[in-house]
Amino acid sequence: LIAGQAIGVALLFALPQPVSTVLFVLLFGAGFGVIHIARPALLGTYVPAAVFASVSGGQALAGQLGRVVAPVAAGALITTAGYGVAFGAVAACTIAAAALIVSAERAAALTPERAAPR
Repeated sequence: LIAGQAIGVALLFALPQPVSTVLFVLLFGAGFGVIHIARPALLGTYVPAAVFASVSGGQALAGQLGRVVAPVAAGALITTAGYGVAFGAVAACTIAAAALIVSAERAAALTPERAAPR
């Protein structure tokens, strides 16, 4: 899902307008919408029920803080370096997030007590 968002951002630079804009909206929007459904399901797979609410709340807090800080940071980046750099930063962040998710999956698979989800 996150990799799809990164691909959507990358397509803004790779394809001509308006095709790139339409593909960006479809890929980024789909990833954004589906992640809200998938997050609690995935979290429930790896977090014990006794602490699910606390962990979910912590994730929600981090996400909300990002929604507050990101527009301000993007505006500052656009003002100082331009839109291309700002969209490049978004693509880099989504690719980094996808890499972290893949590495967490691999680490969980190598840990015996986490190898099989509950």
